[in-house]
Amino acid sequence: MTFLNATLLFGLAAVAVPVAIHFLSRTKFDEVDWGAMRFLTPSPRTRRRKRFDHLLLLLLRGGVLALLAFALAAPTVPGSALPSFTRGGPCDVILLIDNSASTTGPAADAIKAWAKAYLAGRGEGDRVAAFAVRRSLSPFAPAWSPPVTAASRLELLPPPAGTADWPAAVATAVASFDDPTRERHVVCVGDGQRYGLADESARARWPLAVPAGPSPPRVWVVGVPVNRTTGPGVEIEPIATARGVIVANRDISFTTIVRAMGGKMPTAVNVEWDGRPAGTAPVATDGRVSVTRRFVPGSHVLTIRVGGDRQDRAFEAVPAVPVLLLDGDPKGDGRGVRLLRAALAPDKDPAPGFAVRVAPSSSFGSVTLKEDVAGPGTPPRVVVLANVATVTAEQSRALEQYLNSGGGVLVLPGDRVEAAKWNAVALRGGQGWLPARFDRAVESPDARPRPGATGHPAFAAFKEPLPGGLHAATFPTYWKLDPTVAGPGTNVACSLSTGDPFLVDRGVGNGRVMLAAVPFDTSWDSGFPGMPDYVRLIHELTYALAATGTADRDLAAGTPISFTPKPDEPPAGVTVTAPEAAPRVVPVPAWPMVFPDTHVPGVYALTTAAGRTTYVAVRGDPRERDATPIDDADREALAGVGVGVVSEPREIDSTRPVTGGPVPRSEIWWVVLLAVLVMCLGEWWVACSGSNSGSFLPSGERGKG
Repeated sequence: MTFLNATLLFGLAAVAVPVAIHFLSRTKFDEVDWGAMRFLTPSPRTRRRKRFDHLLLLLLRGGVLALLAFALAAPTVPGSALPSFTRGGPCDVILLIDNSASTTGPAADAIKAWAKAYLAGRGEGDRVAAFAVRRSLSPFAPAWSPPVTAASRLELLPPPAGTADWPAAVATAVASFDDPTRERHVVCVGDGQRYGLADESARARWPLAVPAGPSPPRVWVVGVPVNRTTGPGVEIEPIATARGVIVANRDISFTTIVRAMGGKMPTAVNVEWDGRPAGTAPVATDGRVSVTRRFVPGSHVLTIRVGGDRQDRAFEAVPAVPVLLLDGDPKGDGRGVRLLRAALAPDKDPAPGFAVRVAPSSSFGSVTLKEDVAGPGTPPRVVVLANVATVTAEQSRALEQYLNSGGGVLVLPGDRVEAAKWNAVALRGGQGWLPARFDRAVESPDARPRPGATGHPAFAAFKEPLPGGLHAATFPTYWKLDPTVAGPGTNVACSLSTGDPFLVDRGVGNGRVMLAAVPFDTSWDSGFPGMPDYVRLIHELTYALAATGTADRDLAAGTPISFTPKPDEPPAGVTVTAPEAAPRVVPVPAWPMVFPDTHVPGVYALTTAAGRTTYVAVRGDPRERDATPIDDADREALAGVGVGVVSEPREIDSTRPVTGGPVPRSEIWWVVLLAVLVMCLGEWWVACSGSNSGSFLPSGERGKG
């Protein structure tokens, strides 16, 4: 308790006045008996009653003066110390409901039940505005609505998705109040998940979200207890494919894993292709799901749903992967790459997976690397340098630019390689794009690849040794490669049985380069081109490099979409259809179009002016699956910035945490004056009852009980 006018407490000295009067009234007087009074005397009970009445009157009169001085000093107490009926008038409440992905299933029902109980306790004059919270606020009860209206609108909440940004939500809510004279509350109702509320990033932003001032709005955080072990909770892992590039008109398998989160494992999942239902797919006992299908060229999206969870995978099905073969044979007649060309695009295959163009290595340049391979819109996605003696400085710069733009380069060195020139022009002491230094040609009659000892995705298909497979290939002569002097990101993708690298790769800009230790032809007495895995290895390496240059259509939540149509179109408006939103046209003055609002997971459809649609899948934040609740340290951190954590609706009325600034205090002088009035009435009652009571005894019976 504090006082606004503490100096007036000196008035407490007035309590001494009735005490002094009491003692002065005890002065002895001469008693004279008169008439019949000589024969009467007060009984002992009457004497005791009078002494008690005198003492009670003394206390009441002193108390009245003390309380008057107390009231004049204007005592105040914290607002939370008063019962609810003593508080101010109607208040404004902004109710923030957690609508993030972590509130799927029983959490959403528990949050709604808590919010309804809280709204049921609001007064008639209270006003409510209610919002669903993700990265931004979405109103579901307009400001300002009666509490009963806001409670009825709770069923209109959209399905949970995305991530809740609580500091940003509170900052927006505080700025929405329009009447600073009313009592104001911001009530954040969620599942108590630490992520987004009290993790390191959120803690750093809370001081900026909570205002300071003499009477700021009050902020509460409610962690509703949720039993996450009940209900059909299911988790679906991201959808994967064996290859990063999808070729049209070929069987493509997509796989994922379904996990039961407290409940039975589902027996099937719902499958959608390009937004249209396509039946179900069975779930194996270990949770694995596999879906296989062929596609026509163009953009596609696969959606797998089960329970309240979903996964999306968007991709581009290409007619064929465009490949440019640079022939290092001085004759330039294409014989040096005949086996490679036949492996990628056999003459008898009516629909090969690769479109191949051959060019002599002596005359290629930056223009060559951009020329279409098989019709408009088919620049090479992979460039293969087959037994090329060396490259000029200009050619090396062209290849580096090609890599930086997202291209893939495969270098297959053979007996023509001039190691010193390659190292000087393309390696440049680790500053160039070459992933290893050419040391020397090494002869080893039993040098074999070891694909089972690598985790590189290009060798995933060769883990199990097969008769006549890659494990059995021998390379009597190979280039000894030294990757230790190359730039950052260099990786030995596969080694030989001698311990030397068989294949080295490295990311360069947005692209990737692979350097093999052998030429992949019949030179150096290698019998590998005649083995079954020859074609398969070339395909896997080329697919892996082609996937590097593929535009990313599978993004993390919040990652902007960068879109350029293929084939190219004149810049114009692009219609964007986002999850839970109506289509809108985004003007595009120049490519690429950048669309930043991707905080809601799901499928985004981009339709150009020419009518071509491209799908982009935005993954949910995996941190939303971490149900770790806030702990005592988090509560203390929130309290430090003025945010209170409660669990019951009544706690908001009995506990008054404040968003910054001093705790609001209430004057209670009027309560003290009520006490003065009660004490005055008590004094009157004591005085009246004392004057009308008492008994006397005849003088002859004095001394008798």
